[in-house]
Amino acid sequence: MNSRTVRDFKVPTDIWKFVDDWAQTEGFELAANGDRKLYKKQFGKLSPASWVEIREREGDVHLEAWVQNPPLARAVTLFTAPEELPVDSSGPNKAVVARNVSRDRVNRLLIKLGQPLIA
Repeated sequence: MNSRTVRDFKVPTDIWKFVDDWAQTEGFELAANGDRKLYKKQFGKLSPASWVEIREREGDVHLEAWVQNPPLARAVTLFTAPEELPVDSSGPNKAVVARNVSRDRVNRLLIKLGQPLIA
């Protein structure tokens, strides 16, 4: 099972204005900026965090989205909860609310970029 939802697609325009506007609207913080941008949305100290990584080169876009369980929450489950989960509906039935909320947020970005939604 892949622990991240991955999308690769082409776009005819510069995506960063759309991505930056989306991140600000959705409350994501920029965690890394360089050849890729990494955004994090923290729900709470004990709640899973939503991550989105985007790379763009000459119109080719690579997007990864996932939910990361915090260490304390994993410890409570005796580390049976996975560290990362995809935002799509595949994989184990864990962190369902965080995954659904994260998927909705990422889908709003995909709409802006004219891409199919994540199921």
